[in-house]
Amino acid sequence: MRLADGRLPKMDQPVLVVVDRLSGGQIDEARLRDSVETAFAHGRGKCVALVEDKSDGDLRDANDAMQIDGRPWQNLVFDVRLRCDACNTEFDEPTPRLFNFNSPLGACPTCEGFGNVVDVDMDLVVPDPSKTLAEGAIAPWNTPAYAHELEELLALADDYAIPVDVPFRELSDEHLKLIKEGVPERDFGGLNGFFAWLERRKYKTHIRVFLSRWRSFRQCVTCKGARLRGEALAFRIGGRDIAQMCGLSIDNLLELFQTLKLEKHEEQIARMIRDQVVTRLRYLQSVGLGYLALDRPLRTLSGGESQRVALTAALGSTLVNILYVLDEPSVGLHPHDVDKLIAAIEQLRERGNTVVVVEHEEAILHAADQIVEIGPGAGRLGGEVVFQGDMKELLE
Repeated sequence: MRLADGRLPKMDQPVLVVVDRLSGGQIDEARLRDSVETAFAHGRGKCVALVEDKSDGDLRDANDAMQIDGRPWQNLVFDVRLRCDACNTEFDEPTPRLFNFNSPLGACPTCEGFGNVVDVDMDLVVPDPSKTLAEGAIAPWNTPAYAHELEELLALADDYAIPVDVPFRELSDEHLKLIKEGVPERDFGGLNGFFAWLERRKYKTHIRVFLSRWRSFRQCVTCKGARLRGEALAFRIGGRDIAQMCGLSIDNLLELFQTLKLEKHEEQIARMIRDQVVTRLRYLQSVGLGYLALDRPLRTLSGGESQRVALTAALGSTLVNILYVLDEPSVGLHPHDVDKLIAAIEQLRERGNTVVVVEHEEAILHAADQIVEIGPGAGRLGGEVVFQGDMKELLE
C-alpha cells in the first residue's frame, strides 16, 4: 500500500491492516485475532490499526485519517498501557502501593504523604503589619545577630522606591516582591535568601530553634491535603477519587458502593472487591461507627471508638478458636447502637471463638451466655467471685 504521493506509510509500531471490503464482506476472525496479538507482542504493548473508511471520503479527523492507494483509511492507535498519546502522559499500573500515602510510590512528592508542609509564615515574620520597615516590622531582623539584613534593606530602599515609613500592610506587591526575593545586583537576598541561609545551617540547635519561630504547617498546595500523588488521584469511582471517597462518612460511603452503577464487564471485574469493601464498611457501621470518615486519624478517636475499630478487624478475619477480651466496648456508644455491638460480638462467638467482655451495660449482660460478678466492693474491697451463671440465675 502507498500513500497518495506514492510513498510507503511509515510506522514506528507494528501495523494491523483490516480490510473490511473483502469479497463477501467477511473477515477471518481467527487471523484477525492472531494479527492483533502479534502486533501487541512486537509493538511493546502498542498496536496501530489501519481500517478502511466507509464515510464516502468525508474524513472527520485529519490526524486519524490518511489516503492509501487512493482510498481513505482511519488510523487507530491501541495501547495496553495507561497512556495518552495526545498529551504524552503515561500512568503507572494501579497497584495498592499507588493508593497508599505511606508508600513512596503513592505519596505526594511535595509533602511526602503528610498532607501539609512546613513553610515560612508571613503572619509570624510580620506580627504587627501596622509597623513600618524602619520601625522593625520584620521581626527576625530585629535581633542583634541579624540586624544587618534590615540595614541592607534600608540602604537600598531609596534606589528602588521602597517606602520605609509607611505601614507594612500598605506596601505594594512590587515592594513585597523585592523584600521577599531580594535584589541580586546589590547582593541582598531578601527574606527568601535569609531563610535559605538559615536552612543550610539548621544542623546547629540554636538556628533550628530560631527558624522554627517563623514557620508553620500549611496545607500542601500540590495535593490539597489529599496526601497522594496526582497519578493516584486520577483514578475515579463514581466520579470521586480515593481521597474524596475517604472523606465521606462510613454511612455515605456504604450507600455509594451499594448504589454504584457499573457496566456489565466492570461488574464482573469489581464484584469480589466491592463485596469485601461493603462487608468491612458494614462491620464498622454495625459497631456504631457509621458517622466516622475513613480519613479520620486514629489518634483523634476516643478509647471506645478505637476499640470498636479493632473489633471490626477481628470481624473481618476468619480466625477461629481465639480468645477475645473487650474492656467496656460500649463506652461512648449511643444506646441505639448497643444492639449492633451485641450482634457483632455474637458473630465472633458463632465462629467458634470465646469473647470475654468487661461491661456494666445491662443490655450486654442480658446477651451474655455466662456472667461472672466480681465483688463485693470495689478496689481492695473486691476481688472475690460473688456470682457465676446466666442472667436468669443472677436475677433469682
